[in-house]
Amino acid sequence: MARAFTRMIRLLVPFMMAAVPYQVNSQTFSESALYNFCGSGACYNAVTSSLIQASDGDLYGTSEGGTSGNDYGTIFRITPSGQFTVIHSFCILGAAGCTDAGGPSTLIEGGDGSFYGTNEQGGLSGVGSIFRITRSGAYSILYSFCGTVDCKAGVYPSGIIQGNDGNFYGTTLSAIFKITSTRQLTVLATLASDGGENPQGIIQGSDGNYYGTTSQGGTSDVCTYGCGTFFRMTPTGALSTLYSFCVQGSCLDGYFPTGTLVEDSNGDFYGVTDYAGEYDEGTAFVVTPAGTLTTLYAFCSQSQCTDGEFPNGGLTLGSDGKLYGTTPYGGDAYEDEGQIQQAGTIFQLTLNNAQSVSFSTIFNLCYDGNNEGCPGGNTPTTGVVQGNDGSFYGTTGFGGTENDGVVYKLAVTPELSAPVQVSLSSSQVMPGKPVTASLKVLNAFSLTMQQCYAFQNGTPLGKVPGTYNSSTKLYTFSGSLTPITAGIYNYAVTCGGVESGFATLTVGDTTQTTLTATPNPVTPPANDTLTATVTRTTSSGTPTGSVTFSVGTTVLGKSTLNGSGVATLSASSKGVAAGTYPVIATYAGDTDDVSSTSAAVDITVE
Repeated sequence: MARAFTRMIRLLVPFMMAAVPYQVNSQTFSESALYNFCGSGACYNAVTSSLIQASDGDLYGTSEGGTSGNDYGTIFRITPSGQFTVIHSFCILGAAGCTDAGGPSTLIEGGDGSFYGTNEQGGLSGVGSIFRITRSGAYSILYSFCGTVDCKAGVYPSGIIQGNDGNFYGTTLSAIFKITSTRQLTVLATLASDGGENPQGIIQGSDGNYYGTTSQGGTSDVCTYGCGTFFRMTPTGALSTLYSFCVQGSCLDGYFPTGTLVEDSNGDFYGVTDYAGEYDEGTAFVVTPAGTLTTLYAFCSQSQCTDGEFPNGGLTLGSDGKLYGTTPYGGDAYEDEGQIQQAGTIFQLTLNNAQSVSFSTIFNLCYDGNNEGCPGGNTPTTGVVQGNDGSFYGTTGFGGTENDGVVYKLAVTPELSAPVQVSLSSSQVMPGKPVTASLKVLNAFSLTMQQCYAFQNGTPLGKVPGTYNSSTKLYTFSGSLTPITAGIYNYAVTCGGVESGFATLTVGDTTQTTLTATPNPVTPPANDTLTATVTRTTSSGTPTGSVTFSVGTTVLGKSTLNGSGVATLSASSKGVAAGTYPVIATYAGDTDDVSSTSAAVDITVE
């Protein structure tokens, strides 16, 4: 059944108000908008990739929107509290000097701390490129597709991952490629006409092979260009089509698979199809590495499609072992300007065994009826990512204060465990003393998700050599750290380039800096004496080193601590305009003591 016809029929059904709270078993789900697209005239909407949580704790994603005539997509950052920043704006193909044209479609964090992704219309030929961008926004093109006459690498790239060899792997409309950090690209396999076309990304399975689906191709003649396939590629590039969609009667297996697959602890792969199935609205499926496919759920099996329809963002394996996904349509009905609408769902699949799941709708967008504008957003455009707080984060294409979509947070009560967990045997040690660092990843069943990289204060430390235990179903690591310099060390481990865990280690004694000013107020041209006192908060003894006095970014001067941990500075008020100035004192720390900053003292100049 065509989507347009399905939507027309749905408008004829009676209006239904959602009356059931979002509680599944003992879990309660609540959704809130972190950011409204176009809310400040900046329209970075139409998000094109699922969000990722990077090693700095922030969320990153890509969009098709922009702020000016030359914008054709963005890469953006949003903090868990909702502070939004664009770190790169793409230009319009054909514009003067434009070689990074838009259409960004994927984004991951590499082991070097830079972000890697693809855009479908960028590069020198306008048919796609692979890019790298630093957290500060330094952008470079690693490869432009169709830059040579033969175009063996294909066009319109759609996905990228980091393999267990450190190289990056991805797909174009007709090929699978490998690219090194030095920009050397190799075509590993070309998708044959009967073996699939338009791959939906790949995943490196636990057996070392690469798996994925295509939304076209295959042996079924129901769809004009084929209904899609499930394929395997060996590390050397040997490609096999293992399953063709819509080969079961009435296409009960669905067709047009969408989104990247996820692997579970049994080595099987889970995904969704956008169409067909028993009710013609898409399916969730599991397929073995050998190509045996089982349909787990047919969407729109509930009356009036309250379970959602046309899942299109792939699935996420949560830290609780359940699968999470979104549908852009279906769900509880609500009324908007006299018309009946269904704005999409967030759903959960509980794995009962390898052949069955329990389905639950855990949130309906615009569920409460008559909610014009849909503050929480509607029509999810991507899947979800699980943050280190256990919540899920995603985006919608519509709704919000400007009806241009939102970035949302779906909180779970009781709170779920973080998918990536970093722990330390002690949160504070003295310089030169070792501490044991441990890593535990709850959903790293594929080699893709076992690509975990560590960072210290943002600086890459390298790949974490963890191991997977088939009995505990955990990917773990334990090792020793011996920092020799006092300070606060923030550690992060990012796995699969999409999810991260964090821990903080204080090395040395913590300190407290207090500041006084005499006189206050001060009358020009008199001097003001600034006195900073630095004390240890965790042991006896006196810190050494220096203190810097400043107002904002203006440094007033620096002074060395005396034997009592006191530093003074005589600051002249001559020529200073009347007003109030917030002065702070910053202790730089020493080999045994951690730096600290005083509270601001407002000094009034009369």
